[in-house]
Amino acid sequence: MIITTIILGSVKLAASTFIDQQRKLEPGDIHYTLENFSENIDFVFNIIYLFEFLIKSITMGLVLDKNSYLTVSWNKLDFVIVIASM
Repeated sequence: MIITTIILGSVKLAASTFIDQQRKLEPGDIHYTLENFSENIDFVFNIIYLFEFLIKSITMGLVLDKNSYLTVSWNKLDFVIVIASM
């Protein structure tokens, strides 16, 4: 699941680079539709990563245990990204 999310996130990021950010978007325009779709996908990914954080922090413990969630460097990075995205 995580690998699929990473791949889909990468494809979304690559596709969003082609959306013209400087152009005035109007309803009915393909760029308007793509921008809305991109924002919705961002929201879905944020929810998935938040859910992953919650599951891992509940099962591993957040801080207090020796092998808790925030003792792993990659998890610290994930935590910062999740909090920043919210």
